[in-house]
Amino acid sequence: MPDTITHAGGAVFRRHDDTIEYLLVAAKNAPDEWVLPKGHVAAGEDPGAAASREVAEEAGIMARTIGSIPGRVTFATVRDGVPEVVTAIFYLMEYRGDADGASENRTLRWLPLDDALAALIFPESRDMLTRAEELRLMSEQAR
Repeated sequence: MPDTITHAGGAVFRRHDDTIEYLLVAAKNAPDEWVLPKGHVAAGEDPGAAASREVAEEAGIMARTIGSIPGRVTFATVRDGVPEVVTAIFYLMEYRGDADGASENRTLRWLPLDDALAALIFPESRDMLTRAEELRLMSEQAR
């Protein structure tokens, strides 16, 4: 069912000097490709909690959730030889510090928005990151 949220992730930003940088992680099965951290939403798990957990597991990062990024990413894939439809929701998150180690050994990159957009391999991820930046700017204006 495509409307069911199966995955959740985060567009995590931090302020580094006067620059806003976004977190990218190496793809699990293609370490030379860059993606936003995301993963499965467990049965009964809140998608926002899943997104925070996945950011911690994949990147070893603690982050504060600011809000849900409008829209969803849906795509077909094969997992363990079984076709699967993935529907992911993403959250804008602000870096708060390093967690007690990531359980996945992924390479991380913090990049300014334009560099992060160029590095992402999927157009849907670029669109989600663009929406994340719009949400970040709106949330700062609301302060």
